[in-house]
Amino acid sequence: MEHNENRIIRFYIGSFLLITALAVFGFVVADRIVAAERAQKAIKTQLRANEPDMAYIGLPRVNVSFSGASGMQMQLDLALEVEPRYAEVVEGYIPKVVDRLNAYFPKAKLDSLDRAHAMFLLRKDMLWEVNQVGIPVPVNDVLIQNLVVQ
Repeated sequence: MEHNENRIIRFYIGSFLLITALAVFGFVVADRIVAAERAQKAIKTQLRANEPDMAYIGLPRVNVSFSGASGMQMQLDLALEVEPRYAEVVEGYIPKVVDRLNAYFPKAKLDSLDRAHAMFLLRKDMLWEVNQVGIPVPVNDVLIQNLVVQ
């Protein structure tokens, strides 16, 4: 009878050790799988973080001559700010945008560019003119990269 009891105790101890070993193995493997998934997620997040939020599309230099007593001339280097997915669409409208801006400047009241808020108002007006061209995607801003007044 004692021999039977020893076999039962050995069976229970062996079963316990086997189940414990399998559980430890399962936790180790699961931890490695979870760690690998976290690493992949971190890499994807980092790659998305490196993508630019906005695309900047440069326009050809705009030269404006004002008639009248001032005889002022102005050169502008501009860029349009759009989402990167819309950049190709907006590039197709660049000639229309330049034509619209060339039509806007002679009638614009730009005699007071030395005031603090004048550049803000100029950008706001240019953005409005750009959005009147009929581009089917949003243009977020017009950036003045260079402005020379003579």
